[in-house]
Amino acid sequence: MKNKLPVILDVDTGIDDAAAIIMACYQKNLDVQLISCCFGNTDQSHVVKNTITVLETIHKENIPVCKGASISITNESNMIRAHGINGLGGYQKEIHTKPLSISCSQAIHEVVNKNEFTYIIACGPYTNIANYIKKYPEDIGKFKLIAVTGSNFTDDIDPYLNFNIMIDTDSMKYVLDKIPNIVFCTSDMGHKAYIPSDKFIKSAKCSEAGKFLSMLYPSHKDRTVKDGAALHDACGVAWLAQPKIFKISYAKAYFKIAKNGKEYLNFDYNDPNPNVVVTTNINKNKFYKFYYKTLKSIKYNN
Repeated sequence: MKNKLPVILDVDTGIDDAAAIIMACYQKNLDVQLISCCFGNTDQSHVVKNTITVLETIHKENIPVCKGASISITNESNMIRAHGINGLGGYQKEIHTKPLSISCSQAIHEVVNKNEFTYIIACGPYTNIANYIKKYPEDIGKFKLIAVTGSNFTDDIDPYLNFNIMIDTDSMKYVLDKIPNIVFCTSDMGHKAYIPSDKFIKSAKCSEAGKFLSMLYPSHKDRTVKDGAALHDACGVAWLAQPKIFKISYAKAYFKIAKNGKEYLNFDYNDPNPNVVVTTNINKNKFYKFYYKTLKSIKYNN
């Protein structure tokens, strides 16, 4: 397909990142030109290895991978174990591809400047994005940022704290302040469009890539989805590939302190000066069609 959209995936590769990588790499209207790796679901070294593992498994090892941040901009390293001991539920294999030798910021800068316009789908903490625009502020306006984070179901007493923000709040604040018109594909989308555990086998029947994901899904733990795999990051890919799957609204995004003292990202849909786009609902049937159709389309040329 001509006029594919140039894409950079910024990931902290756990299990839903793996699904997002696979979805993005096999969309006819997307051209994944770089995958940048940030600490998050696991440490940075495992994120790099996991990302290359996914790419080699789906025969897309030609896509460049770069090493990004290993700690937040405040020099803290906080991780969760919601994706197993190494981020892929313990799955590992020997890899043969090497990441780029240049810095993550330089790699992103080079991709952004070789295209007329680029789309960055951020699936992890925002440390890589913050570091990039600090070094290359002249690139702001040359790309659209799709942020897989935030929630429409916040309250002032006990707000939902999204991991990608909580792990490096300062980077998210910086990015929100500097980058205009961010699209927030909120965590609610992945909570609605998840793969139930009794449907894991359906993914496996689609293709070898589906078998790979179905093997990983049982290790994915989510605070909201108790019996299945939440595909937060794949929803970010779906928004770019097929935006009609979602309903959106314009809002003013800002940080707020809850009554319990916790800081969270809030969306005000009544503010007369909105600064972001927010997904407010997802058509689950259309998303599942997108997901399974993609898996069925994946055929490797040996």
